[in-house]
Amino acid sequence: MCVKFPQLEKIEGEYLNIQKERYEIVARRRLADDSDDVALFTGSSVPSDITSLTRLPDPSEEDETMTTNSEELEPRSILRTTRRAERERRYLETSASTSSSSYPDALPDAGYISDSSLTSGDSSDLSIALSSLHESLSSLFSDVKVDDYRDPNLAIRGKFEEWRREYGEEYGMLYGGLGLVGVWEFWARVEMAGWNPFEVS
Repeated sequence: MCVKFPQLEKIEGEYLNIQKERYEIVARRRLADDSDDVALFTGSSVPSDITSLTRLPDPSEEDETMTTNSEELEPRSILRTTRRAERERRYLETSASTSSSSYPDALPDAGYISDSSLTSGDSSDLSIALSSLHESLSSLFSDVKVDDYRDPNLAIRGKFEEWRREYGEEYGMLYGGLGLVGVWEFWARVEMAGWNPFEVS
């Protein structure tokens, strides 16, 4: 299994990058929605991207960039109005889907559920990337012919049970049960390589 560790780590890294990219898309949109609300409420131009909030202003920069950005950041600009309409559409879609769902109680703030939803283009890109990742994960053992190396119950579990049954005292002195956990790590990582604990579906 040591041969398969680099392949598994590559799959885990790709999956982590996919989830990071998804998080960044949602975080950017949430920040833009929040800045639109603050701008509409206060009447002032509020930055709607992360870089302008985290970067300190450079006095040596030209004033042209400041004027073009301020036009974009006006409270009732076309960009902000379009984003508000898009958020309202997401809210209505989510409200319609949750009202017909099997939730025991109606959700008072169904709009919060739509915060993490992706656009149709991003959603299709995500599903393509995840399906490609699952294919590479399922083909991880395609070149392995021996069943003992394909199924951990046959090789690992069987050997450790035999060891405990035949040499119980030695098994206990060498903490065989704890050793089994270390050997099982690879298989646990294979099982969890494409798992997202925050999404049931």
